[in-house]
This record gives sequence, C-alpha cells and structure tokens, in this order.
Amino acid sequence: MTEETEHSMAAQALEIARAAREDATRALGVSEEARMDQDIMSARFDLVDVKLDRAHTRLDGVTGRLDRVDNRLERVEGRLHQVEGRLSGVDNRLSGVDDRLDRLESQMEVHKRLLEALRETQVKQGNQLGGLDKKVNGLDQKVNGLEKKVDGLDKKVNDGFSMVAVGMSQIAAQIANVEREIREDKGKA
Repeated sequence: MTEETEHSMAAQALEIARAAREDATRALGVSEEARMDQDIMSARFDLVDVKLDRAHTRLDGVTGRLDRVDNRLERVEGRLHQVEGRLSGVDNRLSGVDDRLDRLESQMEVHKRLLEALRETQVKQGNQLGGLDKKVNGLDQKVNGLEKKVDGLDKKVNDGFSMVAVGMSQIAAQIANVEREIREDKGKA
C-alpha cells in the first residue's frame, strides 16, 4: 500500500467513527439511561479517536521510516548500478587481457620454435666450423711454406740484383774505359 492510501483509509475510519457517534447520540434520545449510554459511548468513541490518532501518528512514523528506507534503497540501487558498470568494464578489460595472453602464448611458441631451429643451425655450423678450422690450419701451414719459399726467392732475387749491380758497374766502368780509349784514339789521330 502507498502512503496516500494508508492515510486515506485512516481518515475514512475516523470519519466513520465520528458519524457513528453522532448517529448513536441522536438515536439514544434524551433519556437518562440513554444519556449515560451516550456518555459511555462518547467516552469509547473518544478512546477510539485517541487510538486512531496514535495509530495515525505511528503510521506517519512508519511512513517516514519507509521513505528513508526507500531513499536508502534508491541510493544502494544507484551504487549497485555503478558497481555493475565497473564490473562490466573489468570484464571487458579481463577479456582483453585474455586475448593478449593468448597472443603472447602464440608468440612465445613461435619464438621457442625459432630458438630451437637456431640452436640446430648453430650446432650444424659449429660442426662445419670445426671442419673449416682444420682446413684453415692446413692452409696456414701451406702459407707458411710459401712464405719460406718467397723468402728464399727474395734472397735469390736480392743476390741476383746485387750481382747485376756489380755487373752493371763493371760494364759502366768498361764503357767508360772504351769511351776514354776512343777519345784518346781520336785525339791521337
């Protein structure tokens, strides 16, 4: 029931009680006994009026408390809607986090496979490098042998140039002697 309906019913009950008292007073007439009955009835009606007033006051108190409860309930419902909205946002964020975690797990699996493939490649290349290292050592020994040969050839070339230089000096000296002799022979002639 609404507050207005409760107030309306209490007011109607009060009016009915007053009307009944007036009807009873008129019906009783003027006899003494009727007057006493009327006084008793009047006292009873007054008591009913007091009780109705108290009930009305209590009803007003209950109505006020109901209004406060309604207000608090509305505030709680408002807060509940806010919490539901925030929970919806959290659900959305959690859904996004789940999606990102799924993507990260997929990427991690791809990275894991790549690292395994790289490791296999490194092992193969390590084995190949071991073979290449042996070949490089062999080439290094050959280069050392060639350096010794080049050093030997270099000495021979230097010795040869030294001999050529001596020979050229001798030739130059002989040419100078021949030229001098030719000049001397021309001078004599």
